[in-house]
Amino acid sequence: GGRRMWPLFRSHMLFLLIQSFAYLSCNLAWRFLVYRKSSPEGFEENIFSLCSLVELFNLIFVRSVQSASLYPKVVTASLVYLHFYIFCSLYPFHNLAFIAC
Repeated sequence: GGRRMWPLFRSHMLFLLIQSFAYLSCNLAWRFLVYRKSSPEGFEENIFSLCSLVELFNLIFVRSVQSASLYPKVVTASLVYLHFYIFCSLYPFHNLAFIAC
């Protein structure tokens, strides 16, 4: 009823600000630590976007016991395969591997 919405709205905005800062900090750290070698412009952003989409898909659609047991294994295997490819192959095919993943 009679409660104000402003404190709730302010806390949600602060939460989004902190989450954005954490995302950008993590992205910057991974860019310097892991993706230091030559890679296409914005490739790290694509990896983080893919992980966010995978997480969102998991939250929305993975509900049964079978899918909950299979989905993490398949996603992890495909992301590990993508990173093996990134660190062991030629520059021009990074985006192709990202699309295939």
